[in-house]
Amino acid sequence: MPEKLRDDVARFLTTKLGWKKLRGVQDKTLPAILSGENVLIIAGTASGKTEAAMMPILSMMLNDSSRSLSCIYFAPLKALINDIQARLDRIFRPFGLEVSHWHGDVSPNEKKTAIRNSDVLVITPESMEGILTSKRAISRVFREIRFVVIDEVHSFVDSPRGAQLVCLIERLQTLSKHEIQRVAMSATVGNPELLGEWVSGSSSRNMRIVVDRSPFGRELEVIGSDEIRPSDYLVNLVKESPGSKTLVFAYSRAQAEEFSALMRRLGVEAAVHHSSISKSLRETIEETFKNDKGMRVVVATSTLEMGIDIGDVDRVVFLEVPYSAASFVQRFGRSGRKSRIARATMFLTDDHSVYRAIGILQMLKDKSVEGLYPLKFYPQLLGQQLISLTYQQSILDRSSLELLTRAFPFREIKRQVFRELLDHLTEKDYISKRPTGELIPGSKSREILESGMFKKDFVVLFPIKSEYTVFHNGVEVGTLHPLFVEALENLAKNDKSASFLLAGKTWDVKKIDHSLLSISVGKGKGSKRPAWISFGPRFSFDFAMAVRRGILNRDFPDYANLSEGAEEEINLLIRNEETGLSADSLVTIHEKETEERKNAIVMSTYAGDTGNLLIKYLLKLVDPNVERVSHNWKEISFKSSKRTNLLKRELIERLELGESSVKESIAQYLLENPSEMKTVYSCTGDKLREYATDEIIAMYLAEYIYDQRVVDMLINSA
Repeated sequence: MPEKLRDDVARFLTTKLGWKKLRGVQDKTLPAILSGENVLIIAGTASGKTEAAMMPILSMMLNDSSRSLSCIYFAPLKALINDIQARLDRIFRPFGLEVSHWHGDVSPNEKKTAIRNSDVLVITPESMEGILTSKRAISRVFREIRFVVIDEVHSFVDSPRGAQLVCLIERLQTLSKHEIQRVAMSATVGNPELLGEWVSGSSSRNMRIVVDRSPFGRELEVIGSDEIRPSDYLVNLVKESPGSKTLVFAYSRAQAEEFSALMRRLGVEAAVHHSSISKSLRETIEETFKNDKGMRVVVATSTLEMGIDIGDVDRVVFLEVPYSAASFVQRFGRSGRKSRIARATMFLTDDHSVYRAIGILQMLKDKSVEGLYPLKFYPQLLGQQLISLTYQQSILDRSSLELLTRAFPFREIKRQVFRELLDHLTEKDYISKRPTGELIPGSKSREILESGMFKKDFVVLFPIKSEYTVFHNGVEVGTLHPLFVEALENLAKNDKSASFLLAGKTWDVKKIDHSLLSISVGKGKGSKRPAWISFGPRFSFDFAMAVRRGILNRDFPDYANLSEGAEEEINLLIRNEETGLSADSLVTIHEKETEERKNAIVMSTYAGDTGNLLIKYLLKLVDPNVERVSHNWKEISFKSSKRTNLLKRELIERLELGESSVKESIAQYLLENPSEMKTVYSCTGDKLREYATDEIIAMYLAEYIYDQRVVDMLINSA
């Protein structure tokens, strides 16, 4: 054990946790944290990384005689927070330390106790934002914060939520008298150095990256689309492997419900787990699957992708091929804890799934996953944080502002943009400026932050669902989207009854209360599956390039067993695609005639959805008359009066003007085309547009679209 680890903690590790010696991730992590470094831990599920991070923190907390809130532990999901709080409590409580949790489902009384008595607080970013903008004496509460831990950090990084998270860490730093030590954990990260920089922010501590590759063996089975139905496969698996546990991943909540119902009709009890099922039912399923041998199968969406403890899983089944290698690896790693061999079965469903399978197999062969690219120009978030920080402090402290602007999302915001942002916030009365120049809350910020519903919308950076809650005999079953409720209501009017699937069971509608957003139900026999609204998946640049490499290389990992049908489908797609690809040039351009488009020009890029969006706007810049532009993740087609060679030359000349010039031109184009600007903005997941001017938002969108890798690809392919 490391010298700096307390003897009582070391004894606990050996006697209670069974750590006879440090292995893998523990051996590398404990000394780094004990020496005061910031640490990014990349290790698989069930590798012990949570304990590796928290045991040295426990040791250092015990060395500090003052009892107070010392550690903030951020996690992305309520269910994960509940699981982590319970796990950490079993470790910290024997030493007299309290671990509490805080999210939307925690009662007000528990929250009061958490703030007053906790040593470790497990929380979501939006809940922390809510605390920081409350009227409590927060400066005193967070004065002794010494550690911030981020779990499943990959789920935050390249989203508005992640940008908010690193801002909150800087704001905690303004309140703490210590330089906060930062620890982040993930099972899957493709570019750890950049992620380490993102986590570090204003910290002067050294960042140590600890990588521990899974010692598990792997067995992957890929089955063709016409060979055996997933339901029949699962029936056979349950019969042939008595006592085995199978976790089935569905693409959507609707598919999970439908597949669970189908399995029950075939005689296999399959519980269903997704975000629209009530918290109590989800927790019951998690606990039963973990401890009850009678529950053999759970069908889930991404809710069970992360580290919620559900015990030993013998096999993971993919009803659909995921849209990223990172998601696949995360889910694959849910199996094999007991046997030390991760086993998975993946079903092909159509040509689109074959492309994705090729990309995943190639990245498995490369032993890589997609990189994560956090926002570094996010001015409207800075606007939102300025409102929040000014309200928190009553008079904005300049040193706090300086620390906040050192957060990663604000690194590319120049002084001129900052001044324009401040003018906008002042004009809209979010912030007021005293004659002395001091910044204080404006009337509009007080209106927002002193109203429950407005405040919730302010602190939560992802769209808040206004869904209907379903109750059976007073017990919450789950939630339904308003559009689906409307369809049920129409069905009830026409057919005098309406039924649907939820939580793996069929329900008859008894009463819909629009004022309370509630639905009372009884047990039923129908089978209409619910509809939920969510953002569609997109191909990243890294994943699209992996598909391209897979088509050209045809070299997949040895542990991947392709069925005869799967091999045939993959080989057929490769034969059809490779003729249009060149090993020497990443971009190929050719003219193509179709019934719909005479003399269409097609660029085969494999640049991903956002990469081809960038190329679309580059084309519009060099040829304002270009028309019928359409694109997907692998190609872009259009009509132009210019010859292909001239178009290529002008495209390269435009790119050679430099990054700033290209971004400015794209921003100007979007300003002149509001409908396109609105469409691009909807892709970002951002909801803070009101906190910046249209000109600043256009600059943000140009930054969002621009990718130097795509630019380099175009230049090198000229």
